[in-house]
Amino acid sequence: MMREAIKGLDRIANPYLPPDDPAEPPLVFREELRRPITAERRAINVVVDGCEMAVILNPQGKVDPARETWLWNYIRGAVRDGAE
Repeated sequence: MMREAIKGLDRIANPYLPPDDPAEPPLVFREELRRPITAERRAINVVVDGCEMAVILNPQGKVDPARETWLWNYIRGAVRDGAE
């Protein structure tokens, strides 16, 4: 029980790490997509299947969990395909 609480605090402290479910995008990824569409594109660092990498996203200016998850899984698949 205590380990779960500590793990939860670690996730809050570091939004760059993916959540416990690797298919769910990390907070920084979702926040970047949710920025206004007029915002300048910038690189963010995320951990994709254990590999830290920089990605550049086009801000969408809205909350769209289905699109965010789809894009995250697309990136994860591209990383996996590149590793083979």
